[in-house]
Amino acid sequence: MNSVHRKHNEAMLPFCSSLRPKLWPIIAGIFSALALLLLALTQYQRQQLIEQQTMAISENAKVTQQLLGKLFFDQLAHLENTTRLLATQDYLQQFASLKAGHERNLMQRQIESMWIRQTEGWEKFLQVRFIDLSGNEVIRINYDPKADRSSVAERLQFKGTRPYFLNAAMLGNSEVGLSIFDLEQEHNDYVKPYLIAARFVTPVVNANGVRSGYLVVNLNIAELLSEFRHHQSMTGLELDILSTSGHYIYTAQPELSFGHILPERAHWSLAQMNPELWHAITTKAHSGHFSGTDLHAAFSPLTILPDANTKVDQHEFILLTRFDDAVVMQAIQSSLDQINNKSLIALFVLFGLSVWIATWVQKAWTQKNAKRLMLHAANGMAAAIMTDANRQIIAINQMFTALLGYKADEVLGKKPVMFRSGLQSADSISAMKNQLMSAGHWRGELTYRAKSGQILTTMQEITAIYWNSRSKTPDYYIASFVDISAQKKLEQQLRVQSVTDSLTGAFNRRRFDDEFERLLQNSLRYPNSTFTLALVDLDHFKQINDSYGHDTGDSVLIEFVSLVSQVLRNTDFMGRIGGEEFGILLPFTDAEGAHIVMERIRETIENNMTSPAVTCSIGLVQHADQLCVKDIYQAADTALYLAKTTGRNKTIVHQMMTAVQQSQCR
Repeated sequence: MNSVHRKHNEAMLPFCSSLRPKLWPIIAGIFSALALLLLALTQYQRQQLIEQQTMAISENAKVTQQLLGKLFFDQLAHLENTTRLLATQDYLQQFASLKAGHERNLMQRQIESMWIRQTEGWEKFLQVRFIDLSGNEVIRINYDPKADRSSVAERLQFKGTRPYFLNAAMLGNSEVGLSIFDLEQEHNDYVKPYLIAARFVTPVVNANGVRSGYLVVNLNIAELLSEFRHHQSMTGLELDILSTSGHYIYTAQPELSFGHILPERAHWSLAQMNPELWHAITTKAHSGHFSGTDLHAAFSPLTILPDANTKVDQHEFILLTRFDDAVVMQAIQSSLDQINNKSLIALFVLFGLSVWIATWVQKAWTQKNAKRLMLHAANGMAAAIMTDANRQIIAINQMFTALLGYKADEVLGKKPVMFRSGLQSADSISAMKNQLMSAGHWRGELTYRAKSGQILTTMQEITAIYWNSRSKTPDYYIASFVDISAQKKLEQQLRVQSVTDSLTGAFNRRRFDDEFERLLQNSLRYPNSTFTLALVDLDHFKQINDSYGHDTGDSVLIEFVSLVSQVLRNTDFMGRIGGEEFGILLPFTDAEGAHIVMERIRETIENNMTSPAVTCSIGLVQHADQLCVKDIYQAADTALYLAKTTGRNKTIVHQMMTAVQQSQCR
């Protein structure tokens, strides 16, 4: 290497510092990546907090349900004992034993007075009644919770047809019947607005042990469920009581209640209003948790399990607590604020960390570029040249000499245009220069002519080097390139193989169809540019394979393609579209002209392929307007079929109809 060459190669190293990347884009990239990671972590923490809080609310709701259910059941048990006590009082038994008269009337007033005091003091009973064996009310006290007063009913009623009375007849003398979560009725009509009802019924037995009637106590359900309302007001969570059919019994929206009793409300069931939640309840045996889209719930069974002397018309109910995402978010708002504050602090820390990392990356990147450029200038694996601002060559490396054959003293001071093959378009050269000026870097393929005259395809990378950041134009250019001629040749071979039939060398079906579609589109754009499709099939080819073997059959196909190619014009296009079937496209040729060409082919095959003897049948069709590839294929196939069924070794022309309604593609 001469002194000038060495001098310029050694001068490359100081220029490498000008390839130092800008700091701010690196900072932005690193900070963005770290911020996204922080965002993902924050989102994960938020989601975990939400899920934990949702589960905590659900668990608390279930515990509350169990406590409220037990409290409710305990109150029922207490009221049941009170009912038994009332039914076994001596004065009621004496009253039941007396016949109509002054003494009975006097005792009735005493009982009424006593029951008034008791109901006003207890506030748990809405009604206390004595009903005779025929179903007529004999004594009835009504308690008004709003006025906190009790009074004797002005009008007694017949209750002999009510279910609770009919069931009372089946009770033993010491048994109590409980009818719960029913609707209040007066005079056989539901009280409006609808009132939830529950009642105890127990026989009244006189001193002689004879049943003389029934004591019926209607419970003040609203008072019994006061703890439920208190729970809702304290927690803001809705607590519902549902029947096992999914209908509401007790809910914050009374108009949805008692769909299992009132036909007009039958559709207000959880099974219809929220099938997903209802499915969870039924599959989890009425106990568990549910989380859906902005709806969460906890549910548990409310079971009425009385003692052996108590009969209940319905044992099983469902307690359901519902809450939405807003409840969860409100509960964890302070924790979310802490997470957000920590994330904000972390962002500032990450920014400082990003600056530190970016500075280190910039330094490492600059060193890498310096090393790369130095290798370009030295004897590396790639050929390299360096030019000044006027694009005059000031340095090359040994790989360049090995690749193109030029020595340093033959190229120094000259321009790289001396190596160009002339095959590169002016537009591509202009685009390369524009990108170098705007981006300072270009990478792509260029063809060079070596000193020997050989054309080489190279992958080239050109970098503009600035003496310092204040320079407006490049001070130097470094170009490195590798020979990819063998690779390009292989790519061309693979490209050819992908569109040709490996046996015969004719185009394959895919390439043939592409050309067919191109001709069809061309004919749509230029109506006068007609073309003809011919389908050629070797006659009795299967017999050739069976008689002579497949190797001979392959040789026949190869020879056939060779002979046909000699007859076809340069503009014609042949492809193998099946085993022994070939397609030929004849551009700018009508059916009459195509018939002449195809007859020449048929005769050539018949006269030249004699060992074994081979003939072919041909069907052809001229392209017609308004028809598509499928139409033309089928028409040519029809003509080919006619040629084969009428004797073979002939050419048949199909007369294509041009009417739109004949097309099978519409």
